[in-house]
Amino acid sequence: CIMKLVKVKELPKGKASKHNLQDIIQEFVNSDNRIVKIDIDAHEYKSIYVCYSCMGVAAKRSKHPVKVHIRNGVVYLEKI
Repeated sequence: CIMKLVKVKELPKGKASKHNLQDIIQEFVNSDNRIVKIDIDAHEYKSIYVCYSCMGVAAKRSKHPVKVHIRNGVVYLEKI
């Protein structure tokens, strides 16, 4: 295995920008909806389980009565 240097014009873009999950939870709490589906792009999170975990932590920190569910590869928020 020989290591080589490869010339590039610019550094590739990093990961997608961070989301402000507290804003998303606040928007949900202020809405009239009891349950909402989180619609994410494929490149936003490494997996749907990472999204679920991040939303769960954010919901707990928000201190709002919000529960996070994952069903059939989709993340949902529910007011409890």
